[in-house]
Amino acid sequence: MDRIIRALVMDDYEDMLYLANIYLSQAGFEVICFSDVPKILDYLKDNNCDIIIMDYRQPQTTGLEITRKIKELYVHHANTPVLIHTANISSTVYKPDLNKTIMKNCFPDCNPEDVALIDGILPKIGTYNHVVAAINDILLKKNGI
Repeated sequence: MDRIIRALVMDDYEDMLYLANIYLSQAGFEVICFSDVPKILDYLKDNNCDIIIMDYRQPQTTGLEITRKIKELYVHHANTPVLIHTANISSTVYKPDLNKTIMKNCFPDCNPEDVALIDGILPKIGTYNHVVAAINDILLKKNGI
C-alpha cells in the first residue's frame, strides 16, 4: 500500500478500542476510535476515512442503525466500507457473501435494508489478523487500494 489507511473504530467498550488501536496501528493503519454515537457522527461530518469498523451492540442502538445514519447524513460516506464486529458470532472466517444470512440468524430483529449497507461481519474473538485481512480485502475490491 502506498498510503496509510484511515480506519474508524466504534465500540462502547474502551478496552476493545484500546486493543483495536494497538493491533491496527501495528498493522500500519491510522486508527481513530470512538465510544459514543454523537462523537463519531460529528467527526464524520467534516472528515473522511477509508473504512469503519462498528460494534453491533451499542447502548440504545445497533451498529447497523448507526451505519444507516452515517450513510443518510453524509453523502461523502455513501461508499465508505463498514465492517460489523460482534461477539454474537464465533466463526473466525470473514464471509462477505453471507452477511444477510449471518445477520438474520444472529440478529433476527435487524432491518434487512440496513444489512445491505455493510461489507462484512467479523467475530470479536481471536486476534486482529482476521480484521486486517478483511479490511485489505474490502478495500481492494471496493477501491483498488
